[in-house]
Formats: sequence, C-alpha cells, structure tokens
Amino acid sequence: MTQPTTYNPHEVNEDVSLKISKSSFMLYNQCPRKYWWRFVGLPDIRPPRTESMIRGTKIHKVMEPLIVAPNDPVVREETIKVAVEEKVNEDDGYLVMGDLLSMLEEKIGKYKLLMAEQKITVYDERLDVYLVGAMDGLLETEDGKIVLVELKTGNFNSGKMSRTRRELAFYTYMLEFTEFPRPTHFLYIAPDATDEKLLATLEGQKKKVVGTGLTQGMFVMEPLSLRTVNAFMKAYEKTVADLKNKDFPIKWNDYFCTQYCDYVIQCEPETMGLAEDPTQIC
Repeated sequence: MTQPTTYNPHEVNEDVSLKISKSSFMLYNQCPRKYWWRFVGLPDIRPPRTESMIRGTKIHKVMEPLIVAPNDPVVREETIKVAVEEKVNEDDGYLVMGDLLSMLEEKIGKYKLLMAEQKITVYDERLDVYLVGAMDGLLETEDGKIVLVELKTGNFNSGKMSRTRRELAFYTYMLEFTEFPRPTHFLYIAPDATDEKLLATLEGQKKKVVGTGLTQGMFVMEPLSLRTVNAFMKAYEKTVADLKNKDFPIKWNDYFCTQYCDYVIQCEPETMGLAEDPTQIC
C-alpha cells in the first residue's frame, strides 16, 4: 500500500494525511486555538527561543554520551568535553546529572541503551495519521524492564510530571509501529528539581524508584499503567478527530493566557466579542 503524502495539518482532506508530533499533540491539548495560530494562522512567525529552551537543548546534548555508561571514566571525560563546548560545565543541572545517572544504575542495575535522541516517524493506518517524535532514550535492564526516558530541565512539579507522563504515553504508542520493544516503565530525569512536596509524595509510593542529588535534582522510574494508556488513547483519538474537523476553540484563562501565551493579542478581542473567530473566516 502506498502511503499518502503528508502536508500541514490544516490542509487535511480526503487525499492527505494528518501529521502530529509530540509537541503539537501537547500544544493542541493545551489550547486548540494556540495550535491554530502556531501552525495555521501564523505558520511563518516563530516566537524566539527562550534562554531556558536553549539551555535545555544543551543539557540534552551533554546527556547523550553520559546515559550510555554513567560510571565509565572514558565516557565521563567525553561528557566533560561536550559540557565545556556547550558552556554548561558550571551549570548546576549539568553537575548533578552525572551523580543522578550513576545512582540510577546502582538502583535499577546495569542496562543496555536501545535508543537515544532518535527521531522516528510512523504511520497509524487506522486513523490515517503520521506520528513524529524524538525520544531521549530507551533502556533495557538486565531483569527485562524496557524503560522509556525523558529528561526535563527547569522546574519539576506534580503538574509537569503528569504532562510528561502523557508525552511518554505518546511515544509508547509510536513504538507500537516499530521494531523496538514496548516500554514497561517510564523514567523521568529532572536535574533542576527542588520540589520537596513532590519528593515526599513519590518516596511514599512503593512501585516508584526514586533518587535525588544532594542539593537538587531527582529521577523517578514508574511502571507503565493501564490507566495512563487509556487516558492517552482517549485524548489521542479525540485530538485526531478534532483536527480533521478543523475544530480550534479557545481555552481562555485570564492568568495563563495573559502571562504565557504569545498569541494573547490575537485571542483577547474575540473573547470580548470584538472580533470574529478567524478559524471560520474563509
């Protein structure tokens, strides 16, 4: 069977397949209208990358060699070189990464790296949609666990962990269409984490494996639950259907929209009845 050509989501019709990345899936679920402005209404305008985004990219690059063998002195030296090149060798998040990954190996045992920072595109024929993503890592432990890894820089709290869980569920579904084994566990690595309330909650849950740095940073490994899978599938199927129906309502919040959305100027007049819905204007 010849798979159809992929175009921008707003061009979807009976002859064209939809394309969804992990980030666009999360964006649509955050606010469909924000998705529309980003990919349809103003597709050629890109908000500038923030300092935290640039830093996160650098920390990810440093992690690539380190996650392979965190206790190997040769790998450690290579990591230091990369950190110096990226100018994060004095960054607190980078400094704690080595200790966190070393502790991880002690807690879950030796593991084999199956994939790291690999971009994958798969085709879901059932819903006629392409899925795209780049996973931070996929590990296999000696006792047979398949662990999907996500590194999150910046503040890490229960809300961010829940959002990251959905991102990992998106990747888990993608892996169903590949030759990689299905994940049994999720692993969150958060080198900037300082949320003591979250840590206390996690340490009280027997099924989770938790490790922390001396002053900041944590990792959490948890088994993949049926509840997580079911919640993702419900959101995924609704997202695909809504995108194909070109449904882009505003999820307005007086605080978050005004403080954190780059498109608030476009949406605010509509919420006050001063402008028409641009998604319905031909």
